[in-house]
Amino acid sequence: MDEAYKWANRLKDGPLYALGVTKELLEYEANVNLETALEMEAAAQARCMETPDFIEGYNAFTEKRPLRFNRS
Repeated sequence: MDEAYKWANRLKDGPLYALGVTKELLEYEANVNLETALEMEAAAQARCMETPDFIEGYNAFTEKRPLRFNRS
């Protein structure tokens, strides 16, 4: 249970929009061909790159500091 709680907290503190998009795509892409799945992935990545969490991830990486998602 301790390990499950660690993962749950890690997910809770992650980029919620991107995690939601990932969950939706995993569910939908099981029923489409590879070309369609890749197109959907590219579109989703483009949308995610426009979010405050993407900017936070980039800034945290370049500043070598911990991530602080979902604060805006």
